[in-house]
Amino acid sequence: MVEAKRDENVLISIVMNIVLPSLVLTKGTPYFGADRALALAIALPIGYFAWDYYTRRETSLMSLLGFASVLASGALGMFRATGLWFAVKEALLPSVLGIATLMSLSWRKPLINAFIYSDMIFHKDRIEQALHEKGTGERFLELLKTVNLIVAASFVLSAVLNFSLAMWLIKSEPGTEAFNSELGKMNALSFPVIALPSMLILALGLFKLSKGLQKLTGLTSAELMKSK
Repeated sequence: MVEAKRDENVLISIVMNIVLPSLVLTKGTPYFGADRALALAIALPIGYFAWDYYTRRETSLMSLLGFASVLASGALGMFRATGLWFAVKEALLPSVLGIATLMSLSWRKPLINAFIYSDMIFHKDRIEQALHEKGTGERFLELLKTVNLIVAASFVLSAVLNFSLAMWLIKSEPGTEAFNSELGKMNALSFPVIALPSMLILALGLFKLSKGLQKLTGLTSAELMKSK
């Protein structure tokens, strides 16, 4: 019998990726020193990423992107980069994702399949069969384009908020207690200031896609979407 895959524990993920690193940077620097506190704050999410992959034997696109972001922050901190470089780094990833999302509708596997219209959320075989039977395939492609713009907008918003937050907070010289404290505050504020608004826009995209599919396929929400 194949063992069912476990979902990631969201609470543990938030603690290891946001709460503990922020506490180490804001409160631990006087005890560990600036460089050691920064190294520990970077090691926590990297260690969690490795442990989570080892125990669940899978990872997600967003998890990989977060892992890359942590490594980039660590490299910038160790090389004494200024706040502007942190702001550019924070804005770069969502900017690239936003552009790629807009371009990907012409790809064989558009990125919207990873973010919203995925096999984990929708019964795609059932949907495609209903679209074929009702002859609404072309209208479905138009719906995907609209939702794709909503998803891209969430990344644009994230890029603007990321850049603004980093420029507002990171003012001190790298390698100092004040710098680590600012970095910790930026990490702590990233979820309520950046992630929540972006998630709300993605939720809007999911809602619009679900309602549009109900009209195009004649299926109910329960028939369209998978439940745990």
